[in-house]
Amino acid sequence: MKPFCTYDLDESVRALPGKINARVDEFTDAELMANDVDILCRNLYTEFRIEPVEIDDTTMPKPVVIRGKIEKYLDYVHYFDGGRTIIVDGITLSFAFPFNGERQLFECRGSTFTFSPYPSISIQNGCVIFKYSYDEDAIKQDGWHDGVISRVKSDLSEIKRGLSYVNSDAERANLQLPGQIRAAILAKKSRIEALYKAAESFDVSVGANEVAQRIIAVSKRPIYPIAHTYNSAAPEYSISDENYAEILKVIKHTAMTWERTPNSYRYMGEEDLRNVLLASLNGLFLGKANGEAFRKDGKTDICIEAEDRTAFIAECKMWTGEGEVHKAFDQLDSYSTWRDCKAALIYFVDRKDFLAIAGKMLAVLQDQKDLQGVRVLDRNEFDCRMLSNRTPGHAINVRVLLFNLHSDEDKKGASK
Repeated sequence: MKPFCTYDLDESVRALPGKINARVDEFTDAELMANDVDILCRNLYTEFRIEPVEIDDTTMPKPVVIRGKIEKYLDYVHYFDGGRTIIVDGITLSFAFPFNGERQLFECRGSTFTFSPYPSISIQNGCVIFKYSYDEDAIKQDGWHDGVISRVKSDLSEIKRGLSYVNSDAERANLQLPGQIRAAILAKKSRIEALYKAAESFDVSVGANEVAQRIIAVSKRPIYPIAHTYNSAAPEYSISDENYAEILKVIKHTAMTWERTPNSYRYMGEEDLRNVLLASLNGLFLGKANGEAFRKDGKTDICIEAEDRTAFIAECKMWTGEGEVHKAFDQLDSYSTWRDCKAALIYFVDRKDFLAIAGKMLAVLQDQKDLQGVRVLDRNEFDCRMLSNRTPGHAINVRVLLFNLHSDEDKKGASK
């Protein structure tokens, strides 16, 4: 095929807002009202994102060689407009380079382009393939092999240049997607909310069939599960922002005391440290803070429940390495119910390189696929939203805190 000339990428990008609105309209009212907006936005972004193409040319592939009849041009001056050809004996060499990204980008013309023709290619099984035919006379020429390799490299370079143009356009389109998607979702949610309020003023339901029978289609990339039902009469549950701030303040104040006098806590393990935190929290919340509380699929380290049974939950961990962070978030998710939306992950770090660990934490959190909106609040404090894998359509605010309990004194015999 002749690359970068079949479709106009800019025209496709201009059509995206209309496609996004149409996709949002496919959601039922119940699905839009029952799910966290960030989760819906993230799912649609994975559907509409244009994946730039990257060719793997780290090694020169061995060609597939086929012997047979080939077409030989007699007049190379007119090579690109047909020219004069004859059929002769020869070979065809096919060089296949694997690639990642949207196959259709090979067919699109970018906003920047050249009028010079690109080398012909074919796309098959995730590879871009360059084919060359040579008659018997050409094969016998000195330096023929090196000439073939040079030709492949030159043509590959030309294709990568064309890709750089369309990839650049694709990335610009991707930057606009989150705003377009969020605007479409919020606009429809606003219309739905107005409908619910109008119905409530007459004390009637919005419709008889609130339960979505349709399964949301999974795109080519993984998306988060969403809830398919919504009860407009259900109250909103949450630990208040004020209470959340007070809880975190107590935790930080208590742990900072440990940091100033680490020798006093040198023999304490994870459970003992958690119990000290519980004692401090119970002083503020009048005995409502519980340790090892049964919560959904297990027992969470700290649980403070409000009257509506929603809870602040926290997990306390001794730092054992970056590889355990994902498991800790999964554990938090397993303890969370659909009512819970505020949590904390508390790490006790008994390492000399505390600052190095804290410095790497942002990258560690950004690498967790279930987290979004990761923010640095302090050198040892991070805020993020965890998209629940166990409760469709639910997101949980998680504060990640690291505290330095390292002491240079001899700890031989200290219990961990």
